[in-house]
Amino acid sequence: MARFSIDTDAIASVSNSFSMIAEDISGIASKTESLLQRLSVQSAAERDIRESLQLSIENARNDRERLQSYASALARIAALYQDTEQGLVGGMPGLSGDSVNHIARDADTYLQSNTEVFGMNTSNSYSSDPVNLSNGNFVYEKTFFH
Repeated sequence: MARFSIDTDAIASVSNSFSMIAEDISGIASKTESLLQRLSVQSAAERDIRESLQLSIENARNDRERLQSYASALARIAALYQDTEQGLVGGMPGLSGDSVNHIARDADTYLQSNTEVFGMNTSNSYSSDPVNLSNGNFVYEKTFFH
């Protein structure tokens, strides 16, 4: 059985980093725009320079928006995880994170000792897909978080 844990503090830290980087990018875009407005080049390449700077400004603004979206999504994921964990643990008096881990270990032990009953017996046939060809069960284990 796959196990995972989520470090919500690390997620919040990455979210804050994304927000700070987005603000830095915003500052760079503003400074580049100011430079573009003051630019005075007496050259045939002035048009190309202006177009390149304008494209850089647009790219910076798009990147800033993307980073802000990522930061917001990460903050929301961390909050949802904390709320869910609190709902599971907090809604049961006397139940702590260690108790939940103990219950999860007991459940894992039970499932591992009854793999055949639950269609997870490794002696069954499998295709290249995570499907048990003997009973049609979809069995797929993946570690997303450590």
